[in-house]
Amino acid sequence: MLGEIKQQIAQIVTREHSAEAAGELSFRPVPATATGDIAIPVFGVARKAGIDPKTLASSLAGHIRALPGVAEVLAAGPYVNLSFDRAVFARRFIADVAAGEATALKPSGSRVLIEHTSINPNASPHVGRGRNAIIGDTIARLHRFLGHHTEVHYYVNDIGKQIALLVYACRGHEDLQFNDLLDQYVAISQQAKDDPAVEQIAFDLLNQFEQGDAAVRDEFRRVVDLCVNGQVSILGRLGITYDIFDRESNFLDDPRLQPVIEKLIDQGALITDEHGRQVIDLLQLGFTREEGRYVVLSRANGTSMYVARDLAYTIHKSEISAAANLSVLGEDHRLYQEQLDLILRWCGFATPDVIYYSFVLLKQGKMSTRQGNVVLLSDFIDLARDNAAARIRDANPGLSDDEIRELADTVAAGAVRYGILSVSPTKNVIFDLEESLRFEGNTGPYLQYSCTRIASILAKHGGAVPAVPASVPELNASEWALIMAMTRLQDEVRTAASSRNPSSLCAYGFELARAFNRFYHDSDVLDAPAAERAMRLNICAATGTVLSACLDVLGMQVPRRM
Repeated sequence: MLGEIKQQIAQIVTREHSAEAAGELSFRPVPATATGDIAIPVFGVARKAGIDPKTLASSLAGHIRALPGVAEVLAAGPYVNLSFDRAVFARRFIADVAAGEATALKPSGSRVLIEHTSINPNASPHVGRGRNAIIGDTIARLHRFLGHHTEVHYYVNDIGKQIALLVYACRGHEDLQFNDLLDQYVAISQQAKDDPAVEQIAFDLLNQFEQGDAAVRDEFRRVVDLCVNGQVSILGRLGITYDIFDRESNFLDDPRLQPVIEKLIDQGALITDEHGRQVIDLLQLGFTREEGRYVVLSRANGTSMYVARDLAYTIHKSEISAAANLSVLGEDHRLYQEQLDLILRWCGFATPDVIYYSFVLLKQGKMSTRQGNVVLLSDFIDLARDNAAARIRDANPGLSDDEIRELADTVAAGAVRYGILSVSPTKNVIFDLEESLRFEGNTGPYLQYSCTRIASILAKHGGAVPAVPASVPELNASEWALIMAMTRLQDEVRTAASSRNPSSLCAYGFELARAFNRFYHDSDVLDAPAAERAMRLNICAATGTVLSACLDVLGMQVPRRM
């Protein structure tokens, strides 16, 4: 119902002023110091309409008073505060939830492309890369909720010195498994440092690959596929999926790069350095710093550098008709992305909007791994699962090992995702595994537990939830606060998508779960009189639907029990 009222208010502003002015409308909760349910700040609307904000607020209040479901309207300076007819509003909102109108938006026709993760296929992913994938997957889920056709790309870096070294290391190992690759890569990398001949073998393999040697390409394909499949399987434990895998090797000698090269030559920005390499001098394109001024495009032997393929790939993505072209990168890639952006924009090509993220630090200190200086995501998920299993076993001694394992996987994945997503991407995550698995406080398991608590209440009731009473009982403060919190889901998803910051949706989910638990503390449900019981069961069911939808956008599943 709130969406309907907002739409009617937008129509009033469009009729009285302009669609441009209506585009400035925003709705927010009324501060605790004021009265009402929803506040409309009119600063932006007044600016577009060329009217004093207080005058516009007074005029708009007069029009809103006639809308169905609105009980009271107050112009408070440059704000319009609305109070709703609670009985009418509650009945309509619960019906909207039941019809799915409060937890999903209709397809919009807009297309969104997002590329994320893109781990070098030479080892198992570490926790830091997991943050890339979790953020990217959640951004995709936000846009899908909003009705956008969302396409998730994984850029497979299947050619380069690191991959060539791993291919060389894997020769003679026909029964190689994914978990063997990290040891192989660490060993061959050390050999290459100690023996230049090993590094030269890698360069020779790259040259053969670029020259089209079928046997060498098959070798690369076998190792890369083994690694990518292993990485995707680990990420799948966190509910992360991909639509399209773009291989870097497909952009070798890409004709789309030729216009870029020609423009660089015309500008005097493409030079040959003292080592015989093709180098782009960004100073000729307006770059103002010495650090990062030169970008190597190809080696002296003619083999291309990854920059060349990345330029072609970025052009390829820009050619896909999408309303938004997004990419998720670690903050340590800022300089490189700035270099790519400068080259492409100077040559007239569009570039993606980048979502940068900071590092993941572990409060418990460094976990021991085979490499010794990174924490593998698979090890981290395993530890979270084992800790969750211990807690679930203590709380549910009658569960079988299979049931505990299933629940522990769900709780652990939710805890890891929420623990990372609840921090703004621009800030470091200091991950406390013990804290993240708590069933109380601002954690993923707390939100999951709130959902299972609702399911338990409805199960104890037994049978279908009764119809909303014809005469809605007077709602107490916690009932109404919970209903108003539920109405915000769509706006919170829009905000998280537009800001590209899922942490705000985590904060909303936590607030909604707390609002439900306050309601349950204040309001008897199963033993209440018939009318109140029916209303409160409907509020429980609606909350379960809305909170579950919020968790789904965050990539978290609802366990059957906790």
